Amino acid sequence: MTNTYIITLTDIAQQSAQRILGLFPHYIHLHQPNNFATTVAGLYQEKQRLLMICASGIAIRTLCSVIDSKLTDPPVVLADEHANNIIPLLNVHQGGANAWAMRIATALNANVVFTNTEANWPRYIAGIGSIRHCQYESLISLLSETLHNYDLQLEQIHSLVSIDLKHDETAMLQLAKDLDVSIEFYSSEQLDTMESKVQNPSEIVRSETGSASVSEAAALFKAHQFQSCHYNLIIPKHKNHEATFALVEISKE
Repeated sequence: MTNTYIITLTDIAQQSAQRILGLFPHYIHLHQPNNFATTVAGLYQEKQRLLMICASGIAIRTLCSVIDSKLTDPPVVLADEHANNIIPLLNVHQGGANAWAMRIATALNANVVFTNTEANWPRYIAGIGSIRHCQYESLISLLSETLHNYDLQLEQIHSLVSIDLKHDETAMLQLAKDLDVSIEFYSSEQLDTMESKVQNPSEIVRSETGSASVSEAAALFKAHQFQSCHYNLIIPKHKNHEATFALVEISKE
């Protein structure tokens, strides 16, 4: 079974790892593991994905002897102590490190530092809403079908967002895990700051949630956190009998 491990050595890096775990709760954190080089190299040989929050020299020296093939080796992503910069280090194409780094950076509002020619923009933020105890199949079918109509795919989503009333909605949490993306929840007060930008406000939604919009407003609110970027609501609210979905595209200025 392939898992994702966050590797840290310093207290600051450990704090950054806790932030990441709050967004990707299915990740596994190892802080100052015993027999560091042997443990980390062993995980790499077991094809486990590695997010190493440490100096690049440490990562390179630890893994150089066990690198085998870009066709079979797992992806490795590097981050500085404060997780302000996310760097795809190994298996950037076949292993998906570039796309993975983009998902992490999107969750953290961080920079991606590409070491190859791929810029990998834009980023896509999916806002979602649902009835209580929404069925997983209803949620994923709404996203899949809507994205298909816009010539996009689920794999292009970098982050999920919703209202904090849905923080324990099983279908949403499962979708984030299956897509390997972060999921964040905002208060109705935060969503209300986007009211002038949403296309489909609803007084019914306001009476139920405290905000006139959930899916559109949540995606816009997340996108608004990025500096020196443009963002557009490219898919306004779509819905089925259980869920709503909207998509915002973020691009560099």
